Amino acid sequence: MALSEFEKQRQANIERNKKLLNSLNLNQINSSIAKRVKQEDDESKKAVPKVKRVKKETTPPVATRRSARLAGVKIEDTDSVIKHEVDLEKLRKEEMEKLKRIRINGNLSLVDLLKEENGDVKTEEDGDDSKILEKFKSMIGNGSRAFSAGDYYEQIKKSEGNTSKDVQQLRDQFDKFTIWEHFEPKNIALTPERTYYTCFHPTVDKNLC
Repeated sequence: MALSEFEKQRQANIERNKKLLNSLNLNQINSSIAKRVKQEDDESKKAVPKVKRVKKETTPPVATRRSARLAGVKIEDTDSVIKHEVDLEKLRKEEMEKLKRIRINGNLSLVDLLKEENGDVKTEEDGDDSKILEKFKSMIGNGSRAFSAGDYYEQIKKSEGNTSKDVQQLRDQFDKFTIWEHFEPKNIALTPERTYYTCFHPTVDKNLC
């Protein structure tokens, strides 16, 4: 069978490529490269020193949780004390709420109506009338009339138990004073506001003539 021109050219190219590869001597070069790579790997393995492993000492496990009973802590007693305090506080608040809802008839003392910042009722035994006055002023507002200790004379007198004899004697003397009844009621001008000062004429020092 006769070969075509194309097939002849292909066979010629194959023969030419084989001769070219044989002339390059690739097999020998490949073997030399493989030997060189193997030699470099051996040298790198020899250069790296082996790390000695240090044996770790094993410690026995220690219990992190300890029994409160073995430690001597009385949990039951502590819980009972806390529960008792909570019950007392709850009972006190309930009593205060009941007192707030009770309707009281008759005269009331000012100190019974005032309360401290913590909610406790102010009592007369607490003393210090200046605090009572300041508390009352804050309740009635800035537009109210002036107040003084004389408005709460009875309450202050009861709260001051350790006063001197001279002060007590003067108080008893003032308590006995009354309005002179010889004047006709229509001749005395009454005002809804508090009277701070009165002047009568004539007097013993200033006569008419």
